[in-house]
Amino acid sequence: MVPPNSSSILAAALQARTELDSLISILETTGAPPADAAPLLAATDTLSQLLVPPFDTALSLVFSQYSFAALSALIKHRVFHHLPATTATLSTATEIPPQTLHRLLMLVSTHSLVAFTPATGVWTATPLTTPYTDPAQSPILTILTGMWGHVSAHLGIHAKTAESTSLFESVYGTPLYPHLAANPDEAAVFAAGMEGFGATDGSVALLAAWLRAANREGTFIDVGGANGYICAALAKALPPSSGVAFLVQDVAASRFAAADTAGGRIAHEVHDFFTPQPVRTDALAWLLRRCLHNWPDADAARVIRGFVPALLARRDAALLINETVLPAFGERWGGTRRDERRMRELDLCMLVQVRAGERDETQWRRVVEMADERLEVRRILLEEGDGRTRMGVLEVRVREGVAEGVEA
Repeated sequence: MVPPNSSSILAAALQARTELDSLISILETTGAPPADAAPLLAATDTLSQLLVPPFDTALSLVFSQYSFAALSALIKHRVFHHLPATTATLSTATEIPPQTLHRLLMLVSTHSLVAFTPATGVWTATPLTTPYTDPAQSPILTILTGMWGHVSAHLGIHAKTAESTSLFESVYGTPLYPHLAANPDEAAVFAAGMEGFGATDGSVALLAAWLRAANREGTFIDVGGANGYICAALAKALPPSSGVAFLVQDVAASRFAAADTAGGRIAHEVHDFFTPQPVRTDALAWLLRRCLHNWPDADAARVIRGFVPALLARRDAALLINETVLPAFGERWGGTRRDERRMRELDLCMLVQVRAGERDETQWRRVVEMADERLEVRRILLEEGDGRTRMGVLEVRVREGVAEGVEA
């Protein structure tokens, strides 16, 4: 790599100063931070990469595994839930030896996750501690640092076979979903984690806009919808006068036990999405949300293929695939490098856990074509300004020109 020269550092510094001046102006005018901090974060990220020596960057990246390990231990033993407290008090509550616990906390304090007051010996929470104790946000962090985190360490050893052999199965002796079925407590944390993680993107707004544009009565079917939290959110966005009813399908009836019915507007039905979707004359759309990234291409195509009879019977309905749409290499898409890094990390997470992954637009279109050549991705909706997650809604329909009455 060619070392950065003073002119490139100056250019990056000037861009960062421009963005900082803009931030200062907004704060002085409104008293609130901007809704979109991506330009500033991108500018400071670029400047940081130019100023930090490459070997220091490499060491930081490699040694980050120990920050992860410390965080994993603290989450597993619910240390953050006991704050504020001294090391001795925390040690008694968690049964982690005091010296070890102190070293763990000292490391995560460098990430500002906790604060220490030497005069009192008390550890306290910071604003960055909140996700680790929040009931909605903490489950996904528990999963990523626990059950899934243990598996990711094996990727370096088994990278050559990761697409053919489930690393999760190698570690736990069974694939992910059978493992969850056999471990109800872990399954409950997993379900809560998926709901909390799902609430961080803007898909509800996209789906509500799609339904408003459809402007007709009918049933919206969330396939593989767990306890139906997406339909519950949509029912709040669309009043009963809209004429839209909701049906949540999932393979496990137990997930409906405490589900929200939105005053009777949401029904529930046991259905395995690997079996053909029943034909419905009242269907507005079928939704597959964060389902297909859990399956390799052949299996994802098999799931989509199960909708063909229903789509052929109801040409004005659509299959909506709500998933991340990765940017293609070199694509200018509005997100920052750290945004893309998060998506690429999630992609590898899916590879490690279930031999699957996230897909870009070309890959999504290929999977739909694999399912059935009579289907097409008619359009892709992306939330405006959504640089962080790039969750999209792929509208899949029967191709124009496919004869009416054709058999599935």
